[in-house]
Amino acid sequence: MRLSPNRVIWVLNSACPSRCKVCDIASQQGRPELSREVVVRVAREVRDLGFREVVFVGGEPLLSPTLPAALEALGHGVDRAVFTGGIPGDAHRLIEPLAQADRLVASIDDADDARNDELRGRAGITAALFQLLGAVRERLPGLYLSTNSVVSRHNVEHVRELWPRVRELRPTCFALSVAGENFETLPLAHLASRAWLEQLYFELVPALAPQVRAAGTDFVVLPVPLPLLALGVPPERWGDESVRSSATVRAEVELFSRGEHNRSFVTRHGCPLVGRDISIGVSGDVHPCSQAPILKSAHVLGNVTRESLAEILAGPRLREFADRVPHAPCSRCWAPSNAPREVLAETLARGSVTGTSG
Repeated sequence: MRLSPNRVIWVLNSACPSRCKVCDIASQQGRPELSREVVVRVAREVRDLGFREVVFVGGEPLLSPTLPAALEALGHGVDRAVFTGGIPGDAHRLIEPLAQADRLVASIDDADDARNDELRGRAGITAALFQLLGAVRERLPGLYLSTNSVVSRHNVEHVRELWPRVRELRPTCFALSVAGENFETLPLAHLASRAWLEQLYFELVPALAPQVRAAGTDFVVLPVPLPLLALGVPPERWGDESVRSSATVRAEVELFSRGEHNRSFVTRHGCPLVGRDISIGVSGDVHPCSQAPILKSAHVLGNVTRESLAEILAGPRLREFADRVPHAPCSRCWAPSNAPREVLAETLARGSVTGTSG
């Protein structure tokens, strides 16, 4: 039996003006995109099944001609979020489709325009993104705006500069996500080293947290080392000597440097998202979770062009996948840090799947 539905990550398209160093969207290009008719049907199925949140990603979802129809079909009962890295041209033309969204997530990885353009693989894309965000703040002042920065070996030394740059946008949320797997790749060449991650978690994040919160902005770091997640230690205290000297915390950071973001949690507690979250790929393939490592052909449950979403989720493949947890790709995601607070608390309270304390 499926658990209460939570989140859908929908890879609406593979078209993108950027070629980001840590993104593998090129592996999805050449796949046919869903028709408007199918997109509308699936969006209504997502709504009727009770999913509380849909996050549209790409590619660049603002380039998808079906995005407005998907947002309209979901309606106001679902939290609708759109990721963007910016699109060259007149930013004001993008305001109308965003008026139907509940959240806009802006992806920016470096405070310096030239460095961010290099990470994005397109000159001028950072200026285009900020033009869009300025237009959003002007025309849609009530829209929930968050920024997300992927922390990799390419930008980790400049993370401290990100908040002063995005603060002018008055974001609702400021998020840092440690680079990991996406689509068909495990980008080991892009992962930050253990030394840099220790500096990130034990120095940069504790220094940033009070600055961000003082501005009335939520601060999110993904993933959170399991001991800190389980105890609810706030980022402001990650620099405490008791944290810095903890062998278990430092062992978690070592795993993060190898892309094993979730190994400790999933081994002890199983997964709080399989059966609650799903992903929908460019051509309609449905995957059994919402986390990036799941977006591979080996983990497809079915396709919405051939079956209804309800039929796919009631089928045997979801249970077969859940029964194999913990297994790759489950050790390489951000699931615990991304789970709803009540779901995470419930999972930790149950203790270990092997019978030991979590």
